[in-house]
Amino acid sequence: MNMVQFIILVYIYKIILRGDVVNIDFKVVGLDTLQKKLDEFLKDYPNEVAGAVYSEAETIMTLSKKEVPTDTSALKDSGFVEKPIVGKEKVSVKLGYGGVATKINPKSGEPTTSYAEIVHENLLATHPSGKAKYLEDPIREREPEIAKSIVKRVKIRLAKTKAGGG
Repeated sequence: MNMVQFIILVYIYKIILRGDVVNIDFKVVGLDTLQKKLDEFLKDYPNEVAGAVYSEAETIMTLSKKEVPTDTSALKDSGFVEKPIVGKEKVSVKLGYGGVATKINPKSGEPTTSYAEIVHENLLATHPSGKAKYLEDPIREREPEIAKSIVKRVKIRLAKTKAGGG
């Protein structure tokens, strides 16, 4: 797989570039209460957690699309957020550029999957608009708020469900 791809777990995040070539794990620390709450939510309300994680991934993609280089817009248009996968102890959502949403660059004729990683990782390149690390940076910027945001979103979803609105 030659694309920039990110997997967001409920509170453990793993950045995967080119399959398993580069793995960077980081964990929201100092949020034990929130982590316990997320564990409880995941056990009792997996669909609500999945929806909240998906919403957070869409927020990150929206921020990322403001940073992705847009010479032809092909790369920006290839951004995707996949539906959540619910496991016993985690919910994961894949988001990235290329891959399942790959587009053909009208200038070069290349699929975005073939250059998404190169553009993302090349810190020396200059772009008329956008920049390198266009997906990683929004994730890192949101990192302190992700767990809180997911808890908040789950609570809102549960309140709507109890009120008969969702």
